[in-house]
Amino acid sequence: MIRIATTYHNNTISTIPSGSPQILNLSEQSELDILCCQIKQKKNKDSQSALRNLASSLHMSCSSIVLTSSQDNDQSETIFSMLTGESVWMLNSGSIALPTSKKAKHRVQFGLVRKGSTAVLIINMQYIDLRRERLATLHALFSHQLFKEQQYGVVLICTERAFHLSKKEAAQLTAGTGFVLHRSLQAEKAKSKGALLLFVPQDQSAAGMLFGRQGDYSLVACGAAAGDALLLEFQVQAVVRNKRKRPRFPLSFAEQWAGYKENLRPTIM
Repeated sequence: MIRIATTYHNNTISTIPSGSPQILNLSEQSELDILCCQIKQKKNKDSQSALRNLASSLHMSCSSIVLTSSQDNDQSETIFSMLTGESVWMLNSGSIALPTSKKAKHRVQFGLVRKGSTAVLIINMQYIDLRRERLATLHALFSHQLFKEQQYGVVLICTERAFHLSKKEAAQLTAGTGFVLHRSLQAEKAKSKGALLLFVPQDQSAAGMLFGRQGDYSLVACGAAAGDALLLEFQVQAVVRNKRKRPRFPLSFAEQWAGYKENLRPTIM
């Protein structure tokens, strides 16, 4: 199973009240693979030390941080961060600026990760209030070169607010990409903000996806609350159509340098 969660914090990540009825106690036997954070803060405030403390408490690495400007003029900014667990390769990460219908730019964070033989493209983005702008940004995302370069097992979009798409809208956005919207997970509690949209390859049957726990959770690690989050557990069962000598999934730089081996696993640096 791949366990991913998304959490939104306003101004701080250390004093968020826990309002979720479900507790996920993270330990060596129950760890997150990926945590996407969206942190709204005042400009010029340094939250990287708090992020490192959060990553340490969750036994994760802070793999990617992207700073974006606020959509309004309230002197705030949003930090996007992706934390990864010990069994996950972070193959590539960064940010891209997507045009909207007003020809403005909307910056989103992306990360290409792999666990086992499943490659996952993760998009961490800020919610856009205007529906027309939101759909324009998503259209620009699915038209981006990211969707032409690699074959992903799934694509996940994380936001800090509910992100509803109709089947017709989702089909129009993903037309020509080979992906379809398979699951839309929205936070149900007011204190547990967030949304997770999962897209799968068009030829991936529903039977090829297995799901575990999902919904609103309070994350607890080392006896301390780490905040509320929206959690999704899933597993991709790829259908092998023909035998190939080379692996079908993207390799990390370490694997490329060492030569791919079936038992090669990530190590803590």
